Parts: sequence; structure tokens; C-alpha cells
Amino acid sequence: MNNQSSSIFRIFLGLVLFTMTNNANPQTISTIKSNPSYIWGEGKGETIRLADQAALAELLNQISVSLSNEISTKVVNEQVGTEARSLVEYKNMMKTYSSATLNNTARIIVSEEPNACVFRFVKRSEVDRIFALRLDKIKEMVKIANNAYNRRSIGNALRYYYWANALLQSTRYPNELEVQNLNGEFQKASVWIPKQMNEIFEGLRANILQRSNIGENAYEVQFLYRGHPVADIDYTYFDGVDWSCVNSALDGVGTIELRASYNPQYIQLKYEYQYYGESQSDREVAHVLEAVKEVRFPQSVQNIALECTRNEKVATQQPESCSGISPDVKSAGMDAIDYRQTMQQIIAAIHAKDYASIRSLFTCEGYALFDKLIHYGNARIVGEPVLDFEKLGTDIYCRSIPMSFTFSRERKFMEEVVFVFNAEGLIDNVTFGLGKVSTQDIFKRTDWKPEVKQILINFLENYKTAYALKRMDYIEDVFADDALIITGKVVERMQGNQESGYKQNRFVKLTRQDKNTYMRNLRNVFAGNEFINIKFANNIVKKMGKGGEVYSIQIKQDYFSTNYGDSGYLFVLVDVNDPNKSIIHVRAWQEKPDPDWGILGPEMF
Repeated sequence: MNNQSSSIFRIFLGLVLFTMTNNANPQTISTIKSNPSYIWGEGKGETIRLADQAALAELLNQISVSLSNEISTKVVNEQVGTEARSLVEYKNMMKTYSSATLNNTARIIVSEEPNACVFRFVKRSEVDRIFALRLDKIKEMVKIANNAYNRRSIGNALRYYYWANALLQSTRYPNELEVQNLNGEFQKASVWIPKQMNEIFEGLRANILQRSNIGENAYEVQFLYRGHPVADIDYTYFDGVDWSCVNSALDGVGTIELRASYNPQYIQLKYEYQYYGESQSDREVAHVLEAVKEVRFPQSVQNIALECTRNEKVATQQPESCSGISPDVKSAGMDAIDYRQTMQQIIAAIHAKDYASIRSLFTCEGYALFDKLIHYGNARIVGEPVLDFEKLGTDIYCRSIPMSFTFSRERKFMEEVVFVFNAEGLIDNVTFGLGKVSTQDIFKRTDWKPEVKQILINFLENYKTAYALKRMDYIEDVFADDALIITGKVVERMQGNQESGYKQNRFVKLTRQDKNTYMRNLRNVFAGNEFINIKFANNIVKKMGKGGEVYSIQIKQDYFSTNYGDSGYLFVLVDVNDPNKSIIHVRAWQEKPDPDWGILGPEMF
């Protein structure tokens, strides 16, 4: 059966089930119960919702029993190398499929409230499809992890390897699935994924660089993977009383802050790999992590020696010359030394938390942004920055100010902060930097003018900062009034009024919001979260053929907030013809690349 015929069959089956749902009779239910092609469950309750929940629970229980019998028979008859599981384990496993099952089961309301009774049923073949979808998800996660590994995005690699391994434990035959390794060869997932994670832990090294000025008993830590700085890594450490919040390193550098009286010979550090908090963005993953047995990786815990650095002091003098200062970095009579002195004043004021003393160095708008940033968590400068100055038009950009931002005991982020001087030598903008991996993706384009590359980097830095600092003014201004704001997913071909597009007989369902709706929802998100943090990686930037300086940006985005986290792919169509006013015409987000058409892009619209 081809794709189109299969889609037509699904529509027909859906119509049949819909008709049964709304025209139920005892004979229909009796026929289903006696037909071995179906699995069913019946539930009662005071309301339809409670009765439905009971019916689903019983349906899942019956699937568990059926699954247990099926696999036990297969193991006995075919000597399949699958670990024996108890019926309890199968029931726990099936609970992780509840969301998927709900979307693929039919419902018959036997009686109405207050003595409601609901009948749920599903074809056994449909259960096979549910399992197949999970296997596809595991393969996709391994692919994402492999790509992250190749870019030394070790935190993301560990996350997706572990999630894929957890999902694997919830499948019928976890020892049978094969996935592609880093060389494109197929290997048993149950063997290769844990082996790959152990190899990553073996290759990770954390070394104390020096004492840090963020606290009395704090240190800067360098994270290397096989001798090279990692693009990202998350970790916790024992501070003398308890394990710390999750810390995020930036371009291979992070911090450790111990209790004042704690002076061990070694610091115990643990690399994050389970990412329970971020799993809440994917209910399927969250359910699986709760249901399956936790897989421990002892090598994720390492001891870092402190003896060689405990008595060392951080250098307090700025290097004689700053990297990246070109001869044309001049504005309003200022030269490189003036910019450096201004930044030294700002750095000293941040250390002393004496912000009023540097108010005159900013424009009104610039200081308002600085004030927002400095109160974004507990903001502190890490180490002694080696400043890097760049010129774009009449503006001067000062980069490479590493800062840490701590939110209660939940999360600590590292960010490089960028200060922008205007033509009068005052700071009128402050942003979070884009990161080395993302900037390299743009700078490697040899066919673009240097100023265009810088404009695109500035746009992405302003974009991520606006969400972190909850700058509704910037976000409302940067989106065109008629901007297309969408999320996308693939569905079988069906009727509807959604904006959509075809590719290879599949249907891309695009859920569209207008600008006003998006802004209203965003205000609610901002109001409900103490913090929001965005990380970018894996840029694909293309210049459009029309419109002058209009660019398509496809970028991997990791989103963290107080009560939510997700990882997905962002597509932005942005007009940067005016370097001082970028305009977004399209913004789209999707959870993962589609196996047929990949990431949403300009060709979809």
C-alpha cells in the first residue's frame, strides 16, 4: 500500500471509529470484545473524564498483559536475547505510552453522567504503530546526539544519548534495535549508546585554572574533551554541605564556589546527563524517565585536585594590550585606551556592586539594559576579561566579558556579555554573546561582507538577550506587523483550514499565530518565570535571492526557564537592510528535523 492509499485508509478508519463513538450500541461493544484483533478497556465514574481515565487505565493494563505474553512466548520459542520482565514492569512501561495511545484509540460513551461509563478500544496493529513511532524517536535522538558530539557540544550529546537509552528500555525488544554510530555503521543500540556515553566520560577532563573572584572560596574550571574545550557541558559539585545547582559552562570554562570553611584536597564533580528538568518539555521522555530504571554511569563523577591551586592568587592587572583592537577603533575622539579604561571602570563597579558610579558611562536606554542584565540572577564577572573590540559603522563592540548568573539553587549559567558604544562614546546596548560555535558558523562564510556577518551576529545576540531579559519592547519592534509566527509538525493528509504545505505525499501542519496573539502569550510566559535562558548552536544561514540583505537562519535552540525547558529548531527570516533595525518576517519552531524534509525553511512558505 503506497503512502496516499495508506492515508486514505486512515481517514476511512477514522470516520468509522467516529461513527461508532457517536452511535454506540451494546452489539457493537460485544462484537469488539469478542474480536481478537482488538484490545479494549472499560471504565466507570461520576463524570465522563473520570470514566475515560479508568477505561484508558484498563486498556493499558490489557496491552501490558498482551505484551508480556507475546514477549514471553517469543523468548521461549525463538531464544531472543531479551531480558525477562515482570508484568509490573510491563505495566509501568505501557504507562509511558498513554499520550500516544490516547491519540490512536476510539471511545464509546456507554452511559452519561452521573453514572458515566466509557469503552476504549484499539486495534492490535495500531499498538504496533505506536511502538514503531518510539523506535523512530530513539533513532532521531541518537542522530541529534551524534551531531552534537561532532561539534563538541558534549552536554547536548549526553542528554540525547541518555534519553534515547531510556526510551529504548520502554520498547518491546530493547536488545534488537540498531542505530548508526559516529562512523555511520549500524550497531545494537543497547550496547553502543552506554558504551559511547562511557567513552565521553573517559574523555572529559576538568582542571582548576585559578581562584575566581566571584567568591571567597571559588575557582574557575576548564572543561576539556580529548584535549579541546567543550562547546557546552552541565555539571554539579559537592560544595561542602550539599550538591550544587546545575551549572552550565561556556566555551569550556565554568565556576565552582565552595562553602567558606570547606577546603578539601579534591572537589567532587558530577557531569549532568539525565536532564530531568528539561525532560518536562517532552512528556513522552518525562514519563519514561519516571517509569524505567535509572541507568547510572559511575564515571560521570570525577575528583578535581585543588592542592596545586589553593594558594594561587588571581592576577589583578589587565594585560598590557587587548586582543582584537584595530587601528580604526575610534569614535568622538576616543581611542582604544579610552575604551579599555571605560570597561575597566565598569568591571570594577560590577565587582564592587557600585553601579551608580558608572551611570554616566551609559545612555539612558543603555543603562536600563545594563540594570536589567545585572539583576538577571546574581550577576558576577568571572576572572579577568581579556577585552576584544570591534567596529561596525559608528558603533564599537567590546566582547568577551565572562559572567555567571545564578538563580536560587536551581541553575547557574555562564554568558559572555557584549557592551556596545555609540558614536558619542557612551554605552547604549548590552547583550549576551552568541558563543564561539555559532559565530564560527557565520564567520566561515567567505562570500559575505564582514559587516553583514557582524550584523547577523548582532541580531542573534539581541534576539536571545531580549528573551532572557524579557524585553517586550524589542521583541514587539523586531517582528513585522504581518509576521508569520508558526510551529510545525507532520501529520497524515487530512482536511482542514490550517496553513500547510506538501512534500513527498506528507502534510506539514503549521499552527499559525498573529503577532498580537504571540505577544500576549509571551507576556504570560515572562510573567510566570523567574528566568529564561537561550543557547544557540548549529547555524545554517542563507542569503535570499530577493530583497537585498534578507537572510534565512535555521538554528538549533536550547531553551531553559524556571518551569520549562525544550530543545528544538528555530527558523527566522530576517531583513537586515537597515543595520540599526532588523525585521523578522517569519519565525517558526519545531521539535526535531523531519526525516523527509528536515527543518522548516523559506521553501516551505
